[in-house]
Order: sequence, then C-alpha cells, then structure tokens
Amino acid sequence: MKKILPTIVRIAVAILFLISALSKMFNNKSLLDKLNPAVWPFEKQLVDLGLCDWCMSHYLARGIIGLEIAIAFALLFNHWIKKLIIPLTILLLVAFCIHLGIQGKEFGFTNGNCGCFGQLLPMTPLEAILKNIFTIALLVYLWFSLTENVKGKNNLIYPIAIFLASQLLMFVAYPFAPCGKENKITDANNTTPIADSSTNLMDSVIADVQTNTVAISGNNIADTNKTNSNTVANSITAKKDSVKTKINTNTTKALPNTVAATKTAVPKTNAIKPPVNTAIPIANNGPAKVVSKFAAYKNFKGTTINTDDGKKIICLFAPGCEHCQATAKELCAMKNADKNFPEVGIIFMDEEVEKIPDFFKVSRCAFPYQVLDIVSFWGMFGQGSTPGVFALHNGNILKTWEGINANEFKSAELKKVLE
Repeated sequence: MKKILPTIVRIAVAILFLISALSKMFNNKSLLDKLNPAVWPFEKQLVDLGLCDWCMSHYLARGIIGLEIAIAFALLFNHWIKKLIIPLTILLLVAFCIHLGIQGKEFGFTNGNCGCFGQLLPMTPLEAILKNIFTIALLVYLWFSLTENVKGKNNLIYPIAIFLASQLLMFVAYPFAPCGKENKITDANNTTPIADSSTNLMDSVIADVQTNTVAISGNNIADTNKTNSNTVANSITAKKDSVKTKINTNTTKALPNTVAATKTAVPKTNAIKPPVNTAIPIANNGPAKVVSKFAAYKNFKGTTINTDDGKKIICLFAPGCEHCQATAKELCAMKNADKNFPEVGIIFMDEEVEKIPDFFKVSRCAFPYQVLDIVSFWGMFGQGSTPGVFALHNGNILKTWEGINANEFKSAELKKVLE
C-alpha cells in the first residue's frame, strides 16, 4: 500500500490540475450541457478580479491555463519532480492563497467566484483557499514519498518541453488580436466599428433564414406599408394641389400690396396624420431622449439602427454561446408574433466569429449585427456576462438582462417592459 498510495495521490493531483485547466475553457456550468470551449469567460474573471486589464487578460488567461496543463503532465514524470516541479507548484498555490485572502478580506470570503474551476464549478474564496491548502498537503506528502531520477537521468529538458508545448497549445488553439492591432472598419463618421470578417456564406445564411422564416409575414408587411405609403403620398399630393389652387385664387383677387391678406388665405397643412404603419416617422411619447452607451454603434452590417430613437432591443452575444443562441431564438419568436416589436440589433464579441452563420441558423432570425473587439464589447457590461439584452426607449435603458443566473433573460419580463 505504501508503494501504491504515492502513485494514486500523484495521479489525483494531476487530474485536479487538468480539470482546473479545462474548466476555465468552458462557458457552461454543467457537464450535461454541450461543452462550449472558449477562453473569454476566464479572461473576464481575471479582469473582474482586478488582476489585469483586457489587453493583458488574453496573455494571462492562456498562460495560467497552459501552466496548469504543464503541471498536470509534469507531475507524472520523475524528472526534477522534487527539485523543481513540486516546489514551484506549492509556491504557485501559496500565491493563489494570498491573492484569495486579499480578495476575501475586501469583498467577503463567501462571496463571488474565484475562477479556480471557471464557470463549471463556482467556488468562493474560502472554498478555494481550503482546496489549495489540501492540495499543498498532498504535494508535501509526494515530496517526501517520491524518488527523483538519479543524476545523469534527471533531464531538465522534459519539464521545459512540457511547459513550452502546453503554452504553444493554448496560444495556437485560441488565437486573438493583440490590443492596438484589432481589425476594425469604421463608418463614414469613424465612430462605428464594423466586422470585416463577414463572408458570402453569412449573406447566404441570412437570406435563407429570412426566406424560410419570415417570407409570408414580410410580404404582408411590405404590401401594407406600400399601400399605406401610397395612400399618404396621394393624400399629401392632393392637399398640396388644393393649397396651390387656393393660393393662386386668393393672390389673383388680392391687391398688389396686400401680402398679409394672401398669407391669411393659405390654409394650414399640418392636419394630415399618417396611418400607424407608414414609412413616415411618428413622434414617440416615451421618456426624454438621452445619449446611451450604444449611440455610437448604429451601423449593423449596413442596417442603420438609431438606438436612441424610440424603442430598441440591443443584444450583446458571443457567437459560440448556446445561451445566447437560445435567447436570440426567443427574441425571434417574439418578433414574428408581434408586428410592432422593436428593432433588434446584435453586437457580437470578436471571438469565434466563424460561428455567426450557425448562430443565425439556430436563432431562425437574421437580425442585423456588428462585431466589436473584446475590450469594447465587455465595456458595455457591468459585472454581468453574456447573454446580455438591453431594452431601450429613446436611449433610456428600461431593463437589462445579463448572464444565466438570477438576472437571465425572460421573454415575459421583456413583454411587460415594452407595454
């Protein structure tokens, strides 16, 4: 048993570090869900914890995950296990405990998620400290129980190779655009970042979604708008002709210098009120207009959405986020059921943009969208996370839904807000 126990403990600690690394790459809380690999949830946790800014979070997140993968595999070999691997791992855990102690003292030891296991297994600072102390105890036991390779066979190249391979794996598997080099296009006013990664495939997917899901309702709405627009146009034209006739008649009868009499004879033309479903804008009776944080982002892939004019729905989604896809599908159903539903604009995070076509296939509605760099994207949130849905009226935020916990999106709440 004395010979088997160190091996069991060694494998257990290695698995613990491997799970810790892998859990930081998934956004779903349950393994029962379809796993969705991504690094940005852990990046956001590092920023929320105040460890770094968004520019450095790209490097730090991948570096930490790669280091945990390296430790997991290095613990399985005897090369420099006692002189390097175990001591450095203990020092790393002690550093984590110190940081968790500072965070716990400032925000509470039983509040928040330390990020040790990402979103897969949320842990409070106190739970994380206890976990780290237990792991340190196991590592101390291994230090006394294991035998390092004899001199000549104890090759430092093995742990170095494992570390470099793990880091390379993370940066190759999860590439990113460094701050200051993000690929952005702006509109004519140089204010609206627009994705330049759109492809013909995206255009065809949007066309398919629009054709298959809203063709009939779209034609009906178009016909209605066309009819109403023609009616209003004809009415206005007729009114103008009537005004011209009266002006000409009154001018003929008037004396040369009786301009006042001529002006009095001109009837007012502001009595015409267009029908509700016309292209002519109608004044909103909502709250006073304000400039929202979305005001600069009006260009949604060629579609202009005046976010601060009337009721609008602005969504902050990650292309590969299944909860975001489900939320978009709910919004699509609400839009198809209500012809007066506000305009919906989606702002995607600039990560996994190749999944945007699949996103719209799942949601079944081709909403206008644009892509923002990660730093600008997360600047739109408070302490929340995706999916983010913002209901606005004249720029005023009526209600916000963020994340998948207590403040997750509910269609019933949105309906009540829009009433």
